[in-house]
Amino acid sequence: MVKHIDWDPRRTKEKMELSKLLGSIIYIGPNRGLGNGTTGGGNHYDAAVGTNFVSSWNTLKNGPRAADGQIAQIAESKIADLVERPGLTINADDESKKLYLSAPSRPRLSISELGSGIAELVLCVVTAAIKKPSWILIDEPEAHVHPALQTKFVAALESLASCGVVFTTHSIGLARSCASTILTVRQDEAGVSHVRQLEDTPNYAQLMGELSFSQHHALGYNTLLLCEGVTEIKTLQQLLRKWKMDNKIMLIPLGGNTYMKGNREAELNEFKRFGVPVYVLVDSESKASDQPDRDRQAFGNTCCKLFDAEHVLLTERRAMEHYLTTEAIQKAKKSVKYTALSPYEDFKSKQPSWNKNENWKIAAEMSHDEWASTDVGRFLNRLLDPKPNNPAT
Repeated sequence: MVKHIDWDPRRTKEKMELSKLLGSIIYIGPNRGLGNGTTGGGNHYDAAVGTNFVSSWNTLKNGPRAADGQIAQIAESKIADLVERPGLTINADDESKKLYLSAPSRPRLSISELGSGIAELVLCVVTAAIKKPSWILIDEPEAHVHPALQTKFVAALESLASCGVVFTTHSIGLARSCASTILTVRQDEAGVSHVRQLEDTPNYAQLMGELSFSQHHALGYNTLLLCEGVTEIKTLQQLLRKWKMDNKIMLIPLGGNTYMKGNREAELNEFKRFGVPVYVLVDSESKASDQPDRDRQAFGNTCCKLFDAEHVLLTERRAMEHYLTTEAIQKAKKSVKYTALSPYEDFKSKQPSWNKNENWKIAAEMSHDEWASTDVGRFLNRLLDPKPNNPAT
């Protein structure tokens, strides 16, 4: 007896796509030291280590395949951006046992001289560039990495993964700054683990404590920039890099619509305790030039009262995605079928549309000058020389 099978070509295609996605996941585990010649050839989970990594890099960069050379250039560019060394190059020694980093007007240094944090950045970024993964799974990306580089490191990995990054961390600040979804794991008295979504922070003072702002302040952050949520965090990180302020401005997500109302004065006032200028940039959600969102207007008025009107921007256009250009969208999506939103267009009705979590990738494709000509760019110019809060009376 032969059982009839309902053959559906569409479902077969979906299964093949799912199989491809699952098959290209990579895991970068803990203790991911490069070894720099002290570790023999081999792999640590999905990453080559030791002389195996050095030899693979040498072949990738200097081998006969042009495509491999392009991958090496992408990896070097990402690493140069992370460590702020334009023109940085990475080369192996003649025996393919050690790696050296060189930059214009800088002495050549071996990775062992630069510390374990830089070695891990190089290993992770190169591995991701080579493997072109769907998802990157990584344990504690903050380990051995300078706090000022942690969010940039996660963003660099995300830019090299077609779907995204999943990471474990003990830093709630890093999670709040980078993650669109945060899950916590708690073990009960019986040893059973429970996973749940992180609850909304009940007040901003607690949030600031979780973010360890005092530590970031000691590292050079001299201004707070409050924004709407995680999507805006990632987009603004790209803009701050274009203004060369990403290591000076501490971005704080406010939790979305829940907090975008006029009755949050007591909570917002908590940010003034930290003794640094506080700025606010949130979407206006205006449906037309003469149709402002009442809750957003009330929230903006509260912020102006607390921090000064010059420190507050409710966007002229409806939301941050309404500033993205057609050229940047098509470049990031690698398709000409996408077009920009008009200033007040409903994003949900846009066809075809993109995921808002991709806004940051699109924003990165736009130039400094393109952003500078907007109200968002003019607002960022104010942050170049932050002024103390001078609240209205």
